Amino acid sequence: MKRARILVLAITFLALSAVIVTSCASPSPTAQPTPTTAAPQPTVTVTSAPTAVPSPTTAAKPSKVWKLKYDDYAVATGPQAMGGTFIFDYVAKRSGGRVEVEYFYSEALSKTGRQVYSIRDGIASGGFVAMGYTPTLFPMSLGMELTFIGNKPDAWARTCKELYDTYFPMRQEWAKLNMKLLAIQPQEPTVLVSKTPINGPGDLKGKKIRGYGQKLDAIGRMGATPVSIAWAEVYTSLERGVIEGATGVPFTDGYKSKFYEVAPYWIETGMGINASNGWAINLELWNEFPDDIKALFEEASDKVTGYLTEFVQAGYPDVLKTFQEKNVTMIVWSEAEQQKAREMVQPAQAEAWAKQAEAAGLVNPVEFYQRLQDIYKSKAPSSTYKSAFQLHAETKK
Repeated sequence: MKRARILVLAITFLALSAVIVTSCASPSPTAQPTPTTAAPQPTVTVTSAPTAVPSPTTAAKPSKVWKLKYDDYAVATGPQAMGGTFIFDYVAKRSGGRVEVEYFYSEALSKTGRQVYSIRDGIASGGFVAMGYTPTLFPMSLGMELTFIGNKPDAWARTCKELYDTYFPMRQEWAKLNMKLLAIQPQEPTVLVSKTPINGPGDLKGKKIRGYGQKLDAIGRMGATPVSIAWAEVYTSLERGVIEGATGVPFTDGYKSKFYEVAPYWIETGMGINASNGWAINLELWNEFPDDIKALFEEASDKVTGYLTEFVQAGYPDVLKTFQEKNVTMIVWSEAEQQKAREMVQPAQAEAWAKQAEAAGLVNPVEFYQRLQDIYKSKAPSSTYKSAFQLHAETKK
């Protein structure tokens, strides 16, 4: 018994000794003393500051911001101004903050027809250019406004833009004015608004009719007394009896300006597209833009034709409803009366334009005119446009 107790004590002593030896041989890492001198690091030379990476929630500030001014004499709610807003908004929203636009409508920046000078001189960055107010500046481009050629606004707008893009003399005409043409407005066929019924060119004789551009010339050739009045003055001139009617009026723009309140007869004469006016941008400014911003303008300019064509057509049912409520009469000249009007105007108008264009330095106006007609003929079959007069006739059946 005594021996057994001694044996147990011996075994216990040996076990405790083993634990003590093991603890001393393998110290805990936390017991390691902290070095007082850091290990040497390799030398790095920085030659330029690294580019900061923006956080996902904070956009980097653009290096340059272009603050543009858009100039238009029309009301903001009409197709003309809406088209310009569409183009410039399209670019601004996709530019990453590099393009900002301030809009000036209803002659807020310059009077009707003065936009060409405003854009040329850099007062405005871009805007709507109505060539008929300054015909001597656009001897060639005014050939696009000759009457009795086409009545499909979408096809016509694309025709004129293709002519500009592919015909150097036309681009040069705009470049001399320090402008680049962005797009042509798909204007509806011109309507004649009148205080009294006019059923053919014979009813125009002696009547004072406001006109614009080649439409002013055409209405005079049909026997009316042509009167040149700015768009902003048409309503009051009709109201006061200064004029008895007005042409050079795109259908929807005329409706938005409420011409039906003072001229309750709206007449389709067959003259064709109202005008070949469009949106332009200052050329020096254009040349400043990087390629991606230029591409955005081109994209927007291509899309605006379909956008506006759909917009005006979508509004026709409401227009016709308003006309019915306001007792507005819609008149379409018969084929015989339209042919009579055409023969009173063409080819004399085209020949007169060609002489003026040649005198202004255009080498071959006949070539320009032929190109215009050929391109339009190729595009007209794909047009999706149906006029308010057509819709009105269908609803009466």
